[in-house]
Amino acid sequence: MGFPTTNLITDEQIISEFICPICVQLVEDPIITVCTHVFCKSCWEEWLAQVNSSSKCPKCNACFMEVPSKLAAPLRTGNALAWRILSRVQVKCPLDAHGCQWRGEYSEIASHLTSSESHFSRGSADSVRASAEAFKAQGNQRFEARSFKEAVKLYSKAITLDPSVPSYYSNRAAAWLMLGAYHECISDCKAAIELDPTHARAHIRLSKALMEVGDLMEAHAYLAQAAQKNPEASELSLEFARVSQLKMVFEEGKSNFEKEDYAAALECFQFVEHHCSTVPIQLWVAKASTQAGLCDSAISLTLRIIKKDDKNAEAFYVRGLALFYGGDMEQGVKHLKESLRLDPDQSVVAQSLKSLRAAMDCVTRAKECALKREFEETVRLLSDGLDTCKFPAKAPLLAAIFSDRASANLRLQQFPDALRDCYSAIQIQDDHKEAWIVRANTLIAMGKPEEAREDMSRLLKVFEQDNLFRHWYDKADFEVRKRERPDYYAILRVSTVATESEIKSAYKRSSAQAFFLFSFKSTWEVANTEKSLDRT
Repeated sequence: MGFPTTNLITDEQIISEFICPICVQLVEDPIITVCTHVFCKSCWEEWLAQVNSSSKCPKCNACFMEVPSKLAAPLRTGNALAWRILSRVQVKCPLDAHGCQWRGEYSEIASHLTSSESHFSRGSADSVRASAEAFKAQGNQRFEARSFKEAVKLYSKAITLDPSVPSYYSNRAAAWLMLGAYHECISDCKAAIELDPTHARAHIRLSKALMEVGDLMEAHAYLAQAAQKNPEASELSLEFARVSQLKMVFEEGKSNFEKEDYAAALECFQFVEHHCSTVPIQLWVAKASTQAGLCDSAISLTLRIIKKDDKNAEAFYVRGLALFYGGDMEQGVKHLKESLRLDPDQSVVAQSLKSLRAAMDCVTRAKECALKREFEETVRLLSDGLDTCKFPAKAPLLAAIFSDRASANLRLQQFPDALRDCYSAIQIQDDHKEAWIVRANTLIAMGKPEEAREDMSRLLKVFEQDNLFRHWYDKADFEVRKRERPDYYAILRVSTVATESEIKSAYKRSSAQAFFLFSFKSTWEVANTEKSLDRT
């Protein structure tokens, strides 16, 4: 929606290139396309949102080959000269009919309308009400143009002139909602409802703002009361049904979370987030993702939250858990410390930080012992680390600890324990490479290369280009073929470290024995043959 051409002083023919072809008004927040046509930003975005229209210019019908984000640029940067010409177009105040005599350049109209010193001359009650309605109309235009800050100022001027109209508060609440000022939106909605308890849109915007600040239950309660008092408002009934469904699914998710059924809880929270993507709901999604072992997803989600609000202590806490259980223990502890710094009264965070630091200390010392080849101490420390902290069942860090303990047990030749730890790690992460390698090494050491070869064969079907799996497959295959070869040392009855002369002597002795047995057998066979001929 552009600036009305009826308020132009400059000849419209001179500035015809600045008339938006979509709304046929003087362009507001102008953008220029790759085919050099100028549109209102809001009109252009609505045009792009239409089906099968984003590939053509609405004025010249030219086909666009670029992606939508590269089709247009702000006029100020795309054509600075055209921007200066547009800025100097002479206009009059849209409230000209209400007695405003202001005249000036188009670039100054926004500051004039939102100025606290203009349009407050008192007259008759009717003229004041008419001026308030004019400000509301201008606020609606700025809202449609997505200039929400200017819309707030214009609605505020309307409220100053006539504070008894509920729609002024409701409209300003809508602008606050778009700006993310949820508490201001709640305040304006309550003011509108106080003036008109049946104002459906005020109730709907109040529920949306309450959900944005994380109070889904209160939003549901307000809508329940509003729907009961105003049963004929279909829009209100639909919103109440939608919020009721979200409340039911959200409560089911919390119940599943308490039962430690994190996969089901995550599914519920994701459903709610899809329809109500607020920060509190996103944090529930991140919590469930962390406990379900999807730490990377939780890390990414909480990072987006922290970028928008770096004072959100709960976001730092959830991100810290996700980082720690994902394997980055140091960063996880740092985030928990930051969460406590932002909100020192979080006893749950303090307790978690204490247990996580103890677990990190055990794991760090275990790695140092492994480097010193103190494998018994390594096993003990890793076991203590597992007992110190309650890990989520699918945590990647838990899989890594089991794998490290399996490796230490392998060095201690505790093969059954090593296999059990490998199995635990693989149950957590079926693609945990280190655990599979330790398992293969253990099976070969136990004299079961066939099982190791079978494992590596299955993995190579999935990870065809993995050189490490290929190496261990070849090693297991070699051991299998080695077992199938005759053991010449055993046949010759010599040690595997026998010298060449010892091997030659044993060979001669075995050859003589074999020759004697062969000769004896042949003589016996000849004698038996002669006896059988005599009988016949």
